[in-house]
Amino acid sequence: MAGLYDVWQGGDGSVLSTFTIVTAAAAKTMADLHDRMPVIVAHDLESEWIAPGELDPTFVSEILRTYPGSLSIAPAPSEMNRPTQKISPNQQRLI
Repeated sequence: MAGLYDVWQGGDGSVLSTFTIVTAAAAKTMADLHDRMPVIVAHDLESEWIAPGELDPTFVSEILRTYPGSLSIAPAPSEMNRPTQKISPNQQRLI
């Protein structure tokens, strides 16, 4: 997923770590659930997306589009609603 992360100084001098998940219009499969979804970065573009520095606007517009691949929807396991401090071996599949 495409995300943005930054660390900056707030007006009161405190250091703030911030992040966001970048979204785009929902793919057809997801549109019944919500009109937006996280941008999915193609595997071959990941290195360029996470590289430090400014990105070329053409590259950004290529990435920030609705995912063209196939997606599937499945209900979340009920264990997702019961987080624990320690992840047991049978919960590792939830990550």
